[in-house]
Amino acid sequence: MKTLGANSIRVYHVDPTADHSECMNTFANAGIYAWIDLDTFSTYILATNPEWNQTMYSAYSAVMDAFQNYTNTAGFFVGNEVLTTGSDSIAAPYVKAAARDMKAYRNAKGYRDIPVGYSAADIAELRPNLQNYLACGTNSSDAVDFFSLNAYEWCGSSSTYMTSGYSQLQANASSYNIPIFFSETGCNTPEYVLQLRKPVKERRMLTLSFCQASSVPRPVRYPRPGHGRHLVRRHHLRMDRRDQQLRPDLLRPLGRCDRHRHQRRRRLHARRNPDAHLA
Repeated sequence: MKTLGANSIRVYHVDPTADHSECMNTFANAGIYAWIDLDTFSTYILATNPEWNQTMYSAYSAVMDAFQNYTNTAGFFVGNEVLTTGSDSIAAPYVKAAARDMKAYRNAKGYRDIPVGYSAADIAELRPNLQNYLACGTNSSDAVDFFSLNAYEWCGSSSTYMTSGYSQLQANASSYNIPIFFSETGCNTPEYVLQLRKPVKERRMLTLSFCQASSVPRPVRYPRPGHGRHLVRRHHLRMDRRDQQLRPDLLRPLGRCDRHRHQRRRRLHARRNPDAHLA
């Protein structure tokens, strides 16, 4: 992951009673931050019967207690895709209450000011109302610290920035008052593979179209699982025969406008000077 340029991962469900020091320290030594979901399979907020009770509060707090001391803990999620239809909107106040209480708990315990936010499903009838609702309020302590989106619209070689709907996502985020980013992205088909030997629309979108509105997203998975949501297949990790290492030029990290411009200059120089060897 370090060789590929990853600097951030998301972990969905954790055991707060376990010792995560070895794992978190390994990531820290590699310069990788972790985003932790506070809910578990038994404590997440249900849209069909939403509630935010003391049991859930205690469970979320336990996860925060377990990870707040690691310097590479980047943020906490109070929910993932709780709302998936317009009728699920009744659950939005519970999500916001969970974020409010977890921020208050963090502050009361004197923990580092680790952001607390929400990861939303990309549902047209919910946006941008949900993201605006979770961030609104005259008191910032009542709002989420960040909003993130799980978006899979850009899929296939025929999809474009306009037809995929990403242009509207950018428009919704252009004047947002808190940080916003993709917490999941990719393509829900087994055929989808990020191959940087070809012109890749996803990388172009991430480095050009969203430079002004969104930060670097997180592909939903690194290895290819059964349902096809993945960043790359193993046999697409090419080796450089000269040093037997993964070639980062064939699988560059996503995002960062400045890095994109630098790489573009290098490619242009290489085309004009095919015999030159750039350091």
